[in-house]
Amino acid sequence: DSSLRTKQSLTYCVWFWLTLLCNLRGGDPKRLKNSWIFINEDRSIEVNIPREKNNAGGAKNPYNAGRHNYILADQPNNYSPVADLKTKRL
Repeated sequence: DSSLRTKQSLTYCVWFWLTLLCNLRGGDPKRLKNSWIFINEDRSIEVNIPREKNNAGGAKNPYNAGRHNYILADQPNNYSPVADLKTKRL
C-alpha cells in the first residue's frame, strides 16, 4: 500500500532529522509532541522539550530546565533539514 509507505517514510525522515539535529537518544524521539515543534518566520525550527518529573511522587528536579533545541534555517549549497521536513507533510 503506497499510503502506508508514505506515512512510514515520513516517520523515518522526521525521526532521523530530529534525532540527529536535537541530539535525542533513547526514548526521547518517541515522546515528541507536535506542540513542542515551532517553525519560525526565518524558516528555522525550534524544538522545546519540557522538563520531566523525576519520581512517582511528582517532585521535579530544579536543575532540569528541559531542552531547547534550535535548528538553523537551510543554507544554500548545504544540508537542508527544514525543507526536507516541510516537504514530508501529509
